[in-house]
Amino acid sequence: MAEIADLKPFSYSILANKENKTILGREIVNEFQKVGFLRLVDIPDFDDSELLESIKYYYERSKQEKMKFALKRFAANNKNEYRGYMPLVKNLPVFKEQTDFGNNSIAPPAENAPDYEKYIKERNNYSSEKFQKSIEMFYEIYHKCAVLILEHLAIGIDEKEDFFMRVFFEGEKDQHLILTLLSTFENYGLQVRNKEKSWVWVRPIKNTLIVNLGTIIENITGGMLPATIHRVMDLGEHRYSAPMFVEPCFSDTSFMKKLGSGEKWTEKEFKNYGEFCVKTSGRHGEYDKITVCPRFKFFGKDEVLNYGNGNQIAFELA
Repeated sequence: MAEIADLKPFSYSILANKENKTILGREIVNEFQKVGFLRLVDIPDFDDSELLESIKYYYERSKQEKMKFALKRFAANNKNEYRGYMPLVKNLPVFKEQTDFGNNSIAPPAENAPDYEKYIKERNNYSSEKFQKSIEMFYEIYHKCAVLILEHLAIGIDEKEDFFMRVFFEGEKDQHLILTLLSTFENYGLQVRNKEKSWVWVRPIKNTLIVNLGTIIENITGGMLPATIHRVMDLGEHRYSAPMFVEPCFSDTSFMKKLGSGEKWTEKEFKNYGEFCVKTSGRHGEYDKITVCPRFKFFGKDEVLNYGNGNQIAFELA
């Protein structure tokens, strides 16, 4: 039996108070460097039982109802290809249902925008007005938490508070960031590989968010802020989770450069983060063995890679 890790808690209210930001920023950087994960607690208006109720409402409907919101690759008559429901499929490495929702407040693409931009900026299709209000409310809570962590990360590496926001999102009102926030609803399953290369369980705690960094921030900081290897174990029972993958905005180009030197870390050149995301996003890659990947409509198979995530909040039932 792997040991259980108690992640260091950071209070949202204390972080938002703007006192001792330098000390707290360095503590957060230190925690990501030593452990790779931390826990955000004392989050205003965050009641994970309400979020869980919304998710259960969504998944406990009949398969026929859920398939109305499925990706086109699972339901030929549906139009949505990027945002939507993915059903249980046997004989795949991961056996789970999942649904992706994006940020509908971002301006839709122009009529003459490239097709891959229209694909990645696809609008959400909600099952009811009540469900939509719930999802959008929690989206805002997650987003505020992400911004707060990034502000402290910037200070913790001796940059200005708005460093990450300014570098990645100058001129854009609605942003995606470069980390993951996760609610596990008191369900075990998540494991982290520690510095001794042993797997440890992450203890689930009510009304908290688990935070870890992604590979983009690791690459641009030259490993100063590392992504941590982790996995989800199948415990033979239903496990709900609500992760939010937050990333750079579509038009950003700074993500390809290492801070300070400006050296490129990407093997290839990309027009912007949107192109990078479509070409490299492996979020739905597990289904490519049984359905046609829609990304091949925009780029050749030799151009489509798999080493990234799509920008969404994904509600999962595994």
